[in-house]
Amino acid sequence: MTGFFKESEPVMMNTVTLNEENVNSFHHAISSVVVTAQCFGLLPVLGITGPNATSVRFRWCSFRTVFSIFILLGTGLNMCFSIVLMRSGVSFKESDGMAFFGTVTITYMLFLQLARQWPTLISEWENLEISQKHYGYPRRLCLKIKIMTVIVLTGALVEHALSKASGIMTAVACTDNITDVFRYYFTRTGTYDQMFAVMEYSFTTAILTLITNFIATFTWNFTDLFIILMSLALTERFRLFNQNLDSVRGKLLTESFWSQIREEYNSLSHLTRTLDSCISKIVLVSFASNLYFICRQLLSSLSPLHGLVNTVYFCWSFGFVLFRAVTLSVYASRIYDESLLPKRVLYDVPPESYKVEVSRFLNQIVTDTVALSGMNFFYITRTLLLTLAGTIVTYEIVLVQLNSISLVGSNTSTNVTEKCYD
Repeated sequence: MTGFFKESEPVMMNTVTLNEENVNSFHHAISSVVVTAQCFGLLPVLGITGPNATSVRFRWCSFRTVFSIFILLGTGLNMCFSIVLMRSGVSFKESDGMAFFGTVTITYMLFLQLARQWPTLISEWENLEISQKHYGYPRRLCLKIKIMTVIVLTGALVEHALSKASGIMTAVACTDNITDVFRYYFTRTGTYDQMFAVMEYSFTTAILTLITNFIATFTWNFTDLFIILMSLALTERFRLFNQNLDSVRGKLLTESFWSQIREEYNSLSHLTRTLDSCISKIVLVSFASNLYFICRQLLSSLSPLHGLVNTVYFCWSFGFVLFRAVTLSVYASRIYDESLLPKRVLYDVPPESYKVEVSRFLNQIVTDTVALSGMNFFYITRTLLLTLAGTIVTYEIVLVQLNSISLVGSNTSTNVTEKCYD
């Protein structure tokens, strides 16, 4: 156990350094995102805004790490309260809290583990950029990362606001006194039931619960965003390599040239495997979480919606979780797609240049799988998206069949007061 708590030392890089700071290097492009994540206790590494990867390090005895562990304990406590809430029986409604806070708690544990590996990962990435500096940096990588971050986090903020508005509208409709609105909102609308099923309601507890829920919601959305951004950055590196390779298509080239190209491809493949070893658990949790909540939303769609705000919230929430899941799958699958593109150039190599190195390179591309995975249970390719879509459609058909009888006899009124709890 002593090795687990040992501080990780900064990883030494090659003596080669960049002539000037480039905002499109991965270290600089991702730094603002990591800083944002650290405000919520994720990825507690030091030196993230430093000039290069040598400044990045992880320490257990730092405020960021302690803050991360504190939030981890808070989400874990909510998960335990959700389990207590399920004593009366297991249903989708009661399992939502456990699934949500369970996912967030595991995510904090995995990002804490990733923080220990981050100095090694970021240093290998920067070493690759230095060794392939003749390719330059991906164009507008920093801008692309910021745009994607704004899109996802804005969508998450809108979803969170609609969720709170929906709960407050229900509380207003179900109470006669304005002073009871907040008590009803926190104890009866289903959002915070896991906390107040165990503890007595108080204003202080309500505020702490509200903050914890906001942090957990950010973490839940940030998990997908993080995988998308990592996939985007790595895809851009492969794209630079392929653009350079495509410029020599059909030309007579020496075997030493192909040997160098193959070694550069090996470096990209090794970086992909390093990244996968660091985030594959996060990928698995993300896919499992998205699959659960998509299916949960489909189940909710079979019940009548109460009120305009609740309807808007449901549509936005369902559409946004689908957007995140599809965007993640598409961006992550591009790594695999880009890793196969050198085949097109190798197929056009003139017979005079087709020698051992070309054959080895082609064989490596054909037989090796260069892609992110979910702990090697699956690789993220475009076919995976179709598989998930088929699974979700099948599940929806089963739900429609199982609930068709109850839907026929249900009351379809949209009066929000009918959602009041006894």
